[in-house]
Amino acid sequence: MYTLAEIFDQAMDDGKSVKINHNKSLSALSNGSKISKFEDCIQILDVTGLEYYKEFTDDQYRVMLENGWRDGCYMISIEKCKAKLELIENSIREEVNSRRNDKHIQHLKSRRENILKRFTKIKSKLNGKEHV
Repeated sequence: MYTLAEIFDQAMDDGKSVKINHNKSLSALSNGSKISKFEDCIQILDVTGLEYYKEFTDDQYRVMLENGWRDGCYMISIEKCKAKLELIENSIREEVNSRRNDKHIQHLKSRRENILKRFTKIKSKLNGKEHV
C-alpha cells in the first residue's frame, strides 16, 4: 500500500509520464490519469473526459494506492477500455436488432477493434512485457 505522496513521487520519477509545472501546482500525466500536488493537497484526476476533468472515485484511488502510479494507471485504463467495449457491444446489438444500418455497424466494429488493440497494448505493458 502506498501513500499519495509516494505515488506523486513515483509519477514525477516516471520517464513515461508528462510533467507539468504550473504556478500553483506540479503535475504528471500518464494514460488518462493526472496527479497534481498543490501546497495543501495531492489530487488525482481522470483526464479522459471531453469537457472537464473528474476527480478519481474512491475505487480508483484504492487501485492507485494498492498498485502505485504506473500499474495503477494501466489498471484504470484497462477498466475504461472494458467499459467502452461494453457500451459498443450494446450499441452493435441494438443496431443489429433494430435499424440494421450497415455503415453504422461497421463504424461500431471499427471502434471496437481500436479499443481492443489499446486494451491488448496496455495489458501487455501491465504484464511486464514493456515495463522499464
